Amino acid sequence: MLLVIALLTVGWQGIQPALAGNHNEAYELRKSGKILPLEQILKQNRGEARGKVLEVELERKRGAYVYEVLMLDQKGEVWEIYFDAQSGKMLSKHRED
Repeated sequence: MLLVIALLTVGWQGIQPALAGNHNEAYELRKSGKILPLEQILKQNRGEARGKVLEVELERKRGAYVYEVLMLDQKGEVWEIYFDAQSGKMLSKHRED
């Protein structure tokens, strides 16, 4: 299952997503408490997740929901960061080529 959330924003504050895919399911997961709001996760991981959010995908991997976030840092580098959508814990981070 893949839920895609494309974001147009100047940073993580006040993210106003333009949703594509099954956004109703993502909304229900958030409302039920099964996943955390992306804004909360980015705040929680501020040291590792700074920059402009370019794109977000909410995926189900091995029974768990994972946010895949593409971010543009201040140096102009794009990072792919994975977060556990339930706990907010950063799972991995690597620079895109």
